[in-house]
Amino acid sequence: MKKILFLLFFIAAQSLVLAQSDCNILRISAANDGWIPCDNTGSKVLICNDSTSAYNFVQIVVTLPASLNFVSSDPAPSLVQGQDLFYFLGTIPGQSCREITLSTAVSCAVTPGTAICLQARDGNMACLYGAPGWEGPNLQLTGACDNDKAVFSIYNRGQKLPPGNELSYIIIEDHLMRVMDTIGTIDSGTVKTIEWPNPNGKTITFQMNPLNNHPYPRLFSASVEGCGTGDPSRGYLTQYPQYSGDLSAFIFCDTARNTIGGIQKEAFPVGYREEHLIDRQTELQYRIRFQNLGNISATTLTIRDTLSPDLNMGSFRVGAASHPYTYTFENQMLTVVFPNIQLPPSSVNEPGSRGYFSYHISPDPNVPAGTVILNRASVDMNSIPFLTLTNETFHQIGTSFLITNTSEGAPPAAFEIQVMPNPLQTEAVVYFPDKTDDSRIELQLYNVAGQLLHRAAVYGNSYTLERRQLPPGYYVLRCITESGQVHTIRIATQ
Repeated sequence: MKKILFLLFFIAAQSLVLAQSDCNILRISAANDGWIPCDNTGSKVLICNDSTSAYNFVQIVVTLPASLNFVSSDPAPSLVQGQDLFYFLGTIPGQSCREITLSTAVSCAVTPGTAICLQARDGNMACLYGAPGWEGPNLQLTGACDNDKAVFSIYNRGQKLPPGNELSYIIIEDHLMRVMDTIGTIDSGTVKTIEWPNPNGKTITFQMNPLNNHPYPRLFSASVEGCGTGDPSRGYLTQYPQYSGDLSAFIFCDTARNTIGGIQKEAFPVGYREEHLIDRQTELQYRIRFQNLGNISATTLTIRDTLSPDLNMGSFRVGAASHPYTYTFENQMLTVVFPNIQLPPSSVNEPGSRGYFSYHISPDPNVPAGTVILNRASVDMNSIPFLTLTNETFHQIGTSFLITNTSEGAPPAAFEIQVMPNPLQTEAVVYFPDKTDDSRIELQLYNVAGQLLHRAAVYGNSYTLERRQLPPGYYVLRCITESGQVHTIRIATQ
């Protein structure tokens, strides 16, 4: 008890000292190679001071969800209060980073497919504003499950949100937008709470538009999965960004799975529905996982990733990684080298044979709607002339893409699309096996630059798509039903 009181006094004393000076924005990243129920997971938290000046008395708070139990960390936490781990890291010089290596045990009660989110933030309470020079409202969004309701709280640590400048918000149940309304004014130092009763196990997402004229405009977004009675819905939380409004914080979310292995590239958020729709303000976190499936240890490992020109190269920042690395980033080419990584073969040490690297980047703010952002990387172990390619991730830029359904009925039925053959050479049949009526479906074919190449209306259950002059490559076929549902399938030409 004496230790806790002393540490709390120490936090308050540091805050008083820091109140005399400006606060830097800490760029925080967190990642791991996945959550496995009944297993320990090693995560990394990267804390970077991008400013040219030092940040003194750095306090980082790592919050674990109920599904994780703390095992150990390096450095050890200065204080543990429930699921909050406090780290007093001292001074981080300008243009420098610190790292926390964290081991947690995933509960055996976790079902594969369940989302698990780890949060890390700057715990300095003396920093009142989320951005240097910003003197408007500083809103912090949180979401939680309270028995039979999902509760979203908006705390204003800055100036009062003035009348006439109300922010609009929406509430999404799984993938259906149920509510659209305005927040109203929020006084400085007060909390506004919005509740969603009887979620019945659904994933409830609360989103709020960015503050006007804020130097870092991003969509506020928080999700609560499996709240209330009823079978929990899974696979929705990671479709949406998780952003509290705190620039010096990061929330890493991934779904639990039975096994982890191989070489794979993933992006968070995944994006909305099958089309992987995101808006232009979404920051993407790419994670490249790798594993030594060979017979000898890997001494060096190199990742090469050519980034899409539809991404904003100025927003690039490196993220958390499993092992020490160096990197170069020139002309959209990211090269990451893990020297002396010493990955043992999976047959010798399966957990030790795995690793990962992550980075963050946002879309170009001027990219047109409909643009598809593709990403794939290569992994080279021991400088062997054989490169292993990851899978290809994709996102589509959209605006106002949420499906609206304010009724209490069941969500729209599944909608299957088949394209045969795919890849196509001269022509392919687009087939809708579940379609039994003569309702209209509009087909829109886009290239990877987001340009509309072909449009057609279909009233039956099939359509013949001719290749014509399409060059080899990837294309996106959007199918829009009369009810406004949008379904997407990727097509390749040879």
